[in-house]
Parts: sequence; structure tokens; C-alpha cells
Amino acid sequence: MAKCKGIETVGMNEYDWNLIHRNIEDFKEDRESMLPCIDIIPEQVDKLITDLKKIDLLIIEGLYAIKSDGIDLRIFIEPSKTETILPVKETKNSEKSEFAQKVLEKNSRILCH
Repeated sequence: MAKCKGIETVGMNEYDWNLIHRNIEDFKEDRESMLPCIDIIPEQVDKLITDLKKIDLLIIEGLYAIKSDGIDLRIFIEPSKTETILPVKETKNSEKSEFAQKVLEKNSRILCH
């Protein structure tokens, strides 16, 4: 989806931070909450409504999840460059592969600063 919008759209602004913070607050307050479920194939966000008072642990997952406010524990597992770049290079479409490489590089710059 970022490809059609350009490399400049890649980064932390891809996230709906207001919704993420609302989900965290709903979890802490044992409330019902609407959680986004990303459906990758049609590139759309589905909605899941759930009662968080029955949930003992909330995991905020994603590349920039570690930047979330209001969380108690942050874990970042960084794959090696080989693990990240190799699948991109195996893509048959070189234009797609080149863009994916630019996305990886931009994400790496953002996370390392």
C-alpha cells in the first residue's frame, strides 16, 4: 500500500496511534474495545470488538509497537540483515524488490534513531 503512496509515507505515521492508545487504555480499564485487524490481501482494516476485562495480557505487535506509550514491557527482536534482505531479493519482480529494500532501509533508520 505504501508503494502507491510513495516511500515518504513509510514510517511511524502509518499507525493509528490514537486507536492504539485507546486500546491500551481500554485494556487497563477492563472495557470493551474495537481492535483493528489488518487483512493484508485486500489491504483493508477489519474491526474486532472484544471485552478486554477477560484478557490478562495485551500484546501490541508490529514494527513500531515498541514506541507505544502506556505499556509496561517492551521487547524488540531485530532480525539480521540476511534474514530481512534475503526474502526481498528472492522476489521475482525487481521493481517490487527494490521498493521493499527502500522500505527496509527507511524503517531501519527510523528505529535506530
